[in-house]
Amino acid sequence: MLQLNEPGSEKYKEFYGRNTEQMQKLIGEGYSPLSVAKLMELRINNGEELPDSRDKYVNMGDIVIYNQNEKLKIVYDSQHLREINPQSRIRNGALILEYSVYESLQGPEFTRSELKNSTEKQLSKKQAKENPIWLALARDKAKLHEYVDCVFSETKKIFGYTENMGVYLDLPSDNIKLRSWYVDGFGGRSDADGRVDLDGDYGRLVGVAPGAQLQRGNDQTDQFFCDREVIAENFRQRNNTSPSLEQIISVGKNYVRAHQFADYEAAIKKLYDQK
Repeated sequence: MLQLNEPGSEKYKEFYGRNTEQMQKLIGEGYSPLSVAKLMELRINNGEELPDSRDKYVNMGDIVIYNQNEKLKIVYDSQHLREINPQSRIRNGALILEYSVYESLQGPEFTRSELKNSTEKQLSKKQAKENPIWLALARDKAKLHEYVDCVFSETKKIFGYTENMGVYLDLPSDNIKLRSWYVDGFGGRSDADGRVDLDGDYGRLVGVAPGAQLQRGNDQTDQFFCDREVIAENFRQRNNTSPSLEQIISVGKNYVRAHQFADYEAAIKKLYDQK
C-alpha cells in the first residue's frame, strides 16, 4: 500500500485492485485520477506530499486510445476512463469503443511509424528528454527535463541504471481500444506502459482531491500556462500558422475542464495582454 499524504492531509487516496471496480469508488468519494504530469510533479518534490510516489507504480488518469489504422492518441484526464465499471466492454484488458469515439477525442496523435525509434526500449537521458510520448504526457518541456534529470540521477545512485523511462505500446488490432497509462516506480525505471489491463487484479489508482490539482505555481496564469503551450503547439501542427487569441481559446475547450474554462480564458487573455 502506498504511504499517502502528510499527517492530517487527505489530498490523495489509493484505490487498489481492478480499475473497473475501483474507479467508481474513487469518483464517488470526490477524487480525480492522478495524471502523469501530476505524478512527475510529486516525484520531483519527493516526500512533500506523496512519500512513496517514487517507489510505486500507478495507473494514470491519462489514456492511450488505439485505432485500426495504427494511429494512437493520448487523451488527458479521460472521461471514458472515469466511467469504467464492471459492466464496461472490456476485451483482453482494454476498453473497446466505436470508431467515432476515436475521431471525436482530442489529444496529441501519433502513428506507429513515427514512434518506431522512440518506443519498445529503454532510453538514454537525451532520448527521454526528446521522446514525443513523454513530452505529451508531461504537457510541458521544462517539467519533462526536470523529471528526467530526477529519474536518471536517483536510479543511477540507487540501482546503477543508466537507461530508463521506456515507452511500451499495445499491439495493433481490429478494435478501437483504450488503455490507461501505467507509470512504474524508479525501481522499474519509471517506464510508461500503454498495455496494462484495466481489469487486472493489481491495479493501483491514486485519487487526487480537488484542492490538489495540477499547478506550476501560485499565480493563476502559471496554473494554466502548460495547457496554453500544449494547445498552441497542437494548433500549429494542424495549421502551420501562429494561432490568434480567439483560436487558442476555442481549441482550449477540448483540453480544459468545463468548470475551469472561465479561469483558463482569463489567464490566456492576460498572457496575450503582456505581449
